[in-house]
Amino acid sequence: MATPSSGAISANNIRTEFGLSGPLSFGNLYRGGSTIRNNFGNNSGVPANGALDFSDYYNLYKDGTIAQKIAAWESYRTTGLHSQKLESGVVKITHTNDYYSNSYMAGPGGTQVVTNNYTTERSSMIAPSEWTTIIGVAGCGNASGGTISSSHTQYNHYNDNHNGNANVATAQINLPFTELGNISYSFNRAANARWAAGMLILMPGKWEVNRDYTEQGSGWGYNTLGIGNNAPSISFLSNELAVHGRERNGDGPSSGGITGTNVTKVSINGWWYNTGNAAISWPTGASSSASPYMYNEQPDGTWIFREVS
Repeated sequence: MATPSSGAISANNIRTEFGLSGPLSFGNLYRGGSTIRNNFGNNSGVPANGALDFSDYYNLYKDGTIAQKIAAWESYRTTGLHSQKLESGVVKITHTNDYYSNSYMAGPGGTQVVTNNYTTERSSMIAPSEWTTIIGVAGCGNASGGTISSSHTQYNHYNDNHNGNANVATAQINLPFTELGNISYSFNRAANARWAAGMLILMPGKWEVNRDYTEQGSGWGYNTLGIGNNAPSISFLSNELAVHGRERNGDGPSSGGITGTNVTKVSINGWWYNTGNAAISWPTGASSSASPYMYNEQPDGTWIFREVS
């Protein structure tokens, strides 16, 4: 929803959109307060001080549409909402499609940590939701654990491991990503599996796992639960996205991902022995005509998220 974009607008329109009750005080509706946040939606026209008028509150929302949330992710992903760990440290994920590294997160087994400390960059973005969902996903040998850490109250934690080689961990935070502090995602890998791929995702809105798929068979080919290689075989709605992880048990690159018409894919792939692969895919521009399919290698675990706010 949103307040009217033209014509008559009333105090009740504002109350309804922002969940307010009782007498409406314009003194509580300046931009920069707890109701009309800074850097939120399209509220830049609301004064931060001085005279106020009902026309200042045209077309405002407390929570944006799916299309607005996807658009924000597409606009800001590469500048502070998406990170990965390399041997040299944590970096922003700026590529689209596949990224390969010959020494991807190489090192001893134990706890691996991917962080997002881009608080300055995020503070100047425009958030479309008062909620942010944190998603961590990893692929490596004997993946386990999976923890989202932050200084904020977290809701609706979710953690899952598939085939011992893929992990996902999620938490929802009742703040726009513009107001979040440092976030981290940690997972474990075995000492004899010295390669891993992991990414940390900050998605605007409230996203929950709607369904998930586990690899069937040897790791190549068809998944009897619904994902086939190189042919459309799963539904992928405009309010959904997918993440997956896998381990490559052998020599060579670990790759794969969900792609297709009107689908954008970002994957990180190791190259050598017992390496990992992790990826996210989403319907480009929140298009409902996405026709996704899995290409190359079957993940150990694939999780389909749906926005629920």
